[in-house]
Amino acid sequence: MFDLPVTVVTGYLGSGKTTHINRRLKQAEGIRYAVLINDFGDLNIDVELIEDQTASSINLMNGCVCCSIGNDVEGALEQLRAVSNSIDWVLLEASGVADSKRVRNQVLNWPGFELRDVLSLVDVTLIRKLVDDKFIGNHIRQQLVLADRLVLTKTDLVSENDVREVESWLSQFSSQVAENETHPDFFTQSYLSETPISRKQLSVWLERLTHAVRIKGFVYLKDDPDNAYLLQWVEAKWTLDKLGPWQGRSKTRIVTISSEPSGLGSPEKINL
Repeated sequence: MFDLPVTVVTGYLGSGKTTHINRRLKQAEGIRYAVLINDFGDLNIDVELIEDQTASSINLMNGCVCCSIGNDVEGALEQLRAVSNSIDWVLLEASGVADSKRVRNQVLNWPGFELRDVLSLVDVTLIRKLVDDKFIGNHIRQQLVLADRLVLTKTDLVSENDVREVESWLSQFSSQVAENETHPDFFTQSYLSETPISRKQLSVWLERLTHAVRIKGFVYLKDDPDNAYLLQWVEAKWTLDKLGPWQGRSKTRIVTISSEPSGLGSPEKINL
């Protein structure tokens, strides 16, 4: 059993955390996110994405789930651990006034989860004023310092020169500053081949994909070239199910989703 990767999303009230998470849900592309949020009513999820809803959770048609956690982060993590086989990645939204260090440590110390990164969303129109505020300034600075990446928001409301100035100013807190968050959680790659492969070649190839999160596709097998097989791989466990005769040209078509970019290689070139 792999530890579930977790991204903690921080930022002061109105910085764009909810918009950021909602965009990820819409662009999940096969990734099954579990979103932990104080009030999922704020997400304003498109109705067509919702499969069913209860008082404390929303299940989406794309396999993602949103859960309302209130102040019980550890309790929510424990509930997710019981259904970890149906989740690929956890997005945890810390409230704007939450103690970022405490939330970070809760994830680090809870079994079954791996803190992958902490994002802090930064409103470029307000960040300097917030940092200088005598009441919340220390809190804002803590969010910036503890983050692995700072993500600039509301850049459309200021000039490009202002954005660059804020970006330069933020370098005192972090060397990783991105505009509109272009760094994905996952990398999707495809493998296509009209050369049949053996089951052993497939097995060895899958073992070499060390950063894979999910793999799915159709396989063209040497020992049964007339039939298509469906490959599904989750948490280092894979199945190969016979579908029946090929519809059209015989071809292996596999899509991999991984946490880091890496070369796929070619299973048919593996010498056994």
